[in-house]
Amino acid sequence: PSGTLEGKAKGEEGGNDETQIPSWDEQNGASETAWLNPPFQSARLNRMFDDVLDRYHVYASDHSSAEPPLLRELREATETDEDGNGLAGGAHMISGPLQGRFLSLLSKLLKPKNILELGTFTGYSALCLSEGLAEGGRLVTVEKDPRAAAVARCFIDKAGLSSCVDLVEADGLEAL
Repeated sequence: PSGTLEGKAKGEEGGNDETQIPSWDEQNGASETAWLNPPFQSARLNRMFDDVLDRYHVYASDHSSAEPPLLRELREATETDEDGNGLAGGAHMISGPLQGRFLSLLSKLLKPKNILELGTFTGYSALCLSEGLAEGGRLVTVEKDPRAAAVARCFIDKAGLSSCVDLVEADGLEAL
């Protein structure tokens, strides 16, 4: 059983009894829901952690290729929501320049024949992933929200990728 040690050898006092070993949480006073809490409860540690992440982000951004103009246009259209379709509230879901360049790099390294993406949103990551498709490759991307799918379809067409990118408007589980 978890959290126990087998009892002492037969014949010894208390033989065959299970001795309970306190868990790490019990030893350190953590509750059953402690795993829900952020790892750093100290404001000083949080600032140090944020500073390290900020430096890594600056380094990665400085050493990554520039965001292509069409992707910038898509990102800005998603963030500003000029057509009033209500997508700006979800702009945090877009991959963004740094993650997009990383997805593009991975795709170019792997040269996949097929890619399945669940959750297109406005198509930023689909466009990035399509950059590395093998010749004759296909990317199938699934989006449930018809407003987001319309934006994605527009930019897939603008990129000239409608022949290799299939946008499926459906719930991801249903599409599978």
